[in-house]
Amino acid sequence: MCQFIMLSTCLFLIPSVYACCMNVYPLSMVSIVTFIASMNYWYDPVPGYRKNIDIIIAWLDFLIYFNSGILYIHELPVHLLAWPNTLLILYLYQRSCKNALKRKNKWIVYHVLFHFAVVLNQCLIIQSIVKLRN
Repeated sequence: MCQFIMLSTCLFLIPSVYACCMNVYPLSMVSIVTFIASMNYWYDPVPGYRKNIDIIIAWLDFLIYFNSGILYIHELPVHLLAWPNTLLILYLYQRSCKNALKRKNKWIVYHVLFHFAVVLNQCLIIQSIVKLRN
């Protein structure tokens, strides 16, 4: 089961590479650190400091990208996609946690979808930063 989470965690390399190619190095580093922390935990998912680090870094990633979105997304079409997707991110994360606590296997589906939604918003934010520079 964890192989699906590890595979979807690899999605965080997309905004990392995209940001690096577009010279948005701080967000590239944020995404790569998130990827490393997540892979480190999901390689052997047991409660402990690795899980705590993964959760803390994931929340810091969310806050950094969220603030970047507020600062750099200026186009209405991007707003119309990014804001509902942000709500979807929060919903999917909440459903993933709730189902994991109940030991229901569908938590994995929610978590993988959560990863897809996060990566979409991250790419939208990076794209907005690049457009503002040009």
